[in-house]
Amino acid sequence: MMLQAAYSPLFRCFGRPLLTILLLTVLPLATSATADDVADMQKKAVQFLQVTQDASGSWTTPEAVGITGLVTSALLQTGRTPEDPVVAKGL
Repeated sequence: MMLQAAYSPLFRCFGRPLLTILLLTVLPLATSATADDVADMQKKAVQFLQVTQDASGSWTTPEAVGITGLVTSALLQTGRTPEDPVVAKGL
């Protein structure tokens, strides 16, 4: 119980963006998913990131700017360009 209480704020702040990064980058490499499955996972992950991005362009609090960098990097690795509206806002 105490362990869960200690990690709850961390998960709220970092958990969802980090899990989405996992879906975008590592999971497709570690599974036997087809190309269509990978494309579908990436599409859903990017859609999630689009709706959870803050108006300032970040995905976390100002104290945790590294997460926004990781998310933006993962988006670039999926083939999006710096001119993509979501990526540009994160930069």
